[in-house]
Amino acid sequence: MSEEYSEEEESDEYDESESEEERPAKKRPAAKAKRAAKPEEKDPWGLHGTKASKDWKHLQALPVEMFYWNRVVIDEFTYNNERDQTAIVHGLKANARWVLSGTPNVSGFGAVSTIAQWLGVHLGCADAAELTSKEKKEQSAVERFQYFNDAHTPSWYATRHSLAQTFLDRYVRQNIAEIDEIPWREQAAVVALPPPERALYIELKNHLEALDMKNNHKTIKSKCKSENDREARLAAVLGGSDSPDEALLKRCAHFDLNGASKTAAAACDEIVSTRQQQLEQCRAEIVRQTGFARDAIAFFEARHPAKKLSDKDLEHRRMPRKHFDDFCSGDPKAGKLAEVEECGDTDAVPLAQACVAEGLKLAVVAEKE
Repeated sequence: MSEEYSEEEESDEYDESESEEERPAKKRPAAKAKRAAKPEEKDPWGLHGTKASKDWKHLQALPVEMFYWNRVVIDEFTYNNERDQTAIVHGLKANARWVLSGTPNVSGFGAVSTIAQWLGVHLGCADAAELTSKEKKEQSAVERFQYFNDAHTPSWYATRHSLAQTFLDRYVRQNIAEIDEIPWREQAAVVALPPPERALYIELKNHLEALDMKNNHKTIKSKCKSENDREARLAAVLGGSDSPDEALLKRCAHFDLNGASKTAAAACDEIVSTRQQQLEQCRAEIVRQTGFARDAIAFFEARHPAKKLSDKDLEHRRMPRKHFDDFCSGDPKAGKLAEVEECGDTDAVPLAQACVAEGLKLAVVAEKE
């Protein structure tokens, strides 16, 4: 009976092997193939040797779990994960355990209970509100529902707090660093910048002042996500700095914040070209916005005829036109200058007046937009 059974078993195995050969071979990832081809280590600890069987000192790569330690010291225990904690707490046997950390978390019972677990002390189960986000994800639906049923009293929380405090008083110590006061002094060193580098520094300083950054200590990030033109120009000027002071300090240290120019003279030429492009963009924007404002006011007045409006509505209807005229031409009879004539220094006023005059001569802009 046994021989027949063995023959049948062999025949069954043979049939299965044939069926596997007939099936098309499945492609396996290359990583798995490499893993399978890697030979396994044979007896890494040397357990099968004759010497090791007689004396354990001949074993290789002895696991630390084989010994009973006088003291186990875990430095920076807060950086270890749950797997390390399980291996150290339950795997290593010792007469004393020390856990060290410069920033231990003692904010609540849950944090103190985590410290106690490293010493093999169980203070109690953590409350649902004290669980980490990972532990909350691992909860079942019943456990999450149970959280709403548990109504703990103030006395319950006071007992837990007292237990955690007792543990800290008994086991936790803090040493005082015996370090003398480090002497220091501040010394200002005056550095005379070469003319090209000084010109670059003054150019950046004047540009920041023109953008109202002199007395503004608000940090502007280099990567501005806003579509605002002013913020985009600020971000470009600061060049990776968090504040105007930092940008000026970097400009003192090096003539090119981005490292694109090899010499200070080349950086000056690049900045001059950039400022000319910005001037042309600003000029084109003033011309376009002037024509757009003119057409928008005319469209508003056409949609709201003066005959159908009350006195209060008429006053509101005249406000856009009045502000626009005050900006462009002023009131010569009253001796009031146009606002465009008082918008900047002596060099900027003629350019602004020319841009406004050109914008007033444009064709209809509002309909195009």
